[in-house]
Amino acid sequence: SGPLGAASRDLRNGGGAAHRRPTAHMGALPEGLTALIDVSDGLVADCAHIADSSGIQMALEGVPVADGATLDDALHGGDDYVLVACAAGALPGWIPIGACVAGAGVTLDGVAITPRGWEHSL
Repeated sequence: SGPLGAASRDLRNGGGAAHRRPTAHMGALPEGLTALIDVSDGLVADCAHIADSSGIQMALEGVPVADGATLDDALHGGDDYVLVACAAGALPGWIPIGACVAGAGVTLDGVAITPRGWEHSL
């Protein structure tokens, strides 16, 4: 639902507005969603939660990176106050970042990627 990596960028640089006072990029929730998760643990980690729970692979491409952030910030940083949604068709007003396909885990541009976001210990 928005660009990723701003909170991680600011935390890496000693703090800042995106980390201390984030702006939510929620958008309107469209109908027809099959999965929805907030990106609090990191994009790859949260996509892995969906993939593991749903028995699918999340094939990412074209991940929107926030200004001044790195791709690593966007993929693994978390705390960006954006949502990732899955649906059978396009989601008007949302940024497409890939597809749910047969398989397991998360890929980026066809290459398997290991989650490195926040690890919950329950």
